[in-house]
Amino acid sequence: MASSSPNVSPIFFIIFSLFLLISCCKGFEFVVGGNKDQWKVPLQSPDSLNRWAEAQRFRIGDTLVFKYDNSTESVHLVNEEDYLACKTLGNHTILKDGHSKFHLMNSGPFHFISGSQGHCQMGLKLVVVVMSPRPAANGTLLSPPISLALPSPGPSALSPSTNQAVPYTSGTEFISVIMGLGSFIGYMIIFELM
Repeated sequence: MASSSPNVSPIFFIIFSLFLLISCCKGFEFVVGGNKDQWKVPLQSPDSLNRWAEAQRFRIGDTLVFKYDNSTESVHLVNEEDYLACKTLGNHTILKDGHSKFHLMNSGPFHFISGSQGHCQMGLKLVVVVMSPRPAANGTLLSPPISLALPSPGPSALSPSTNQAVPYTSGTEFISVIMGLGSFIGYMIIFELM
């Protein structure tokens, strides 16, 4: 009796497994300030949020989580000029639900201020700089490397536990990654034995 081999190319399984792995690794969630409730006054110092941000490595696909009392606060995404002037009126993106998530979808600086001009002037504002994709040798852009580990915290005046980012993947996505890697290894073993 002749054995039959599958008609599916091993390249298909390699591409499928890599696609599954990459699609599940979305980025990290950063709670602004590192604690659950940092978007409020009084601050530790007028520049404490920006010192926190400078100690992080933000990449495309990461998410900022602003947690605040929405009866007294809001978050405005503004241009640099409005950031410097604490200008709360203008063509701004306004977050005001008390637990706002802002997805960093491109590189460069993002400027956030409090919706209360007085709070902004007290230092309740933030600049986040998202790293650019690295150029390859041929001039095309490469995405930042995908890391399944937590980034190491940088130096900061805040306590070490406040610099940790939380992986932005759900339990089912993690299981999908493991299953994809297992499938990839299994298929590689099967095709090596044929």
